Amino acid sequence: MGVTINEAMNNACCVIANEKIGSIPFLIENNINGLIYKNYNELEDNIIKVINNKEEREKLSTNAYNYIKDVWNPKVAASNLIKLSNSLYKNKKANINKGPCSKIN
Repeated sequence: MGVTINEAMNNACCVIANEKIGSIPFLIENNINGLIYKNYNELEDNIIKVINNKEEREKLSTNAYNYIKDVWNPKVAASNLIKLSNSLYKNKKANINKGPCSKIN
């Protein structure tokens, strides 16, 4: 599912996703670059929200695209992997807050 969400965001789609999808805590910041729902009522509310509010839909879509472009790209992935590998080698904590190799907050 992570690849699907990533591709949607990379294509500037407005993502509305369930909180239980494994990649969501890494990719979506609720109300910033997508919408997260917990139950059917929240799903319905979020769909209505973006259908009726073009500015909000475009903001979420643009932010989604920029987040993938700026944070989830190969250069950041390689850099974060090196940071993580070095920290594991030195038995230290890696401070990677966003993007590839980050922990769920």
